[in-house]
Parts: sequence; structure tokens; C-alpha cells
Amino acid sequence: MLYRIVQFHETYPEIFATMQKLGWSHYLILLTVKDEDKRKEYEQKVINQNLSVKELRELIKSEKRDKNGNKI
Repeated sequence: MLYRIVQFHETYPEIFATMQKLGWSHYLILLTVKDEDKRKEYEQKVINQNLSVKELRELIKSEKRDKNGNKI
């Protein structure tokens, strides 16, 4: 768990601006996205579309698959 806290701090040093809009569970899912630009894109989608944690997880999972359903 300590690793996740450190990773969270390093990934989101200016967290207080968005902390009111996203919960810890959202951030745990976002931490799995290695590409910073893609992670920020997902973060904005969560805020703009008011996505639940489940919806965010499904969105990320669906975008990691090609049109035939195979993992990319």
C-alpha cells in the first residue's frame, strides 16, 4: 500500500485541484495507465462525463482491445 501512496504522490503532485471531483478508487484505476497523456485524457473523461469507477475501468479495458476484442 505504501508503494501506491508514493506512486500516487509522484503521479499527481498537484492533486488538490481535482481531488473534489475524483475519488481514491478512480485514482487507483488511473495509476494503472502508464502513458501520462492518456491518463490525463481518462481523468478528464471521468470529470466531464461523471464516470463511476466501474465505467472508468471498462473504458480503459475496452480501449486496450482491438476491434476483434483482442488485447493490444
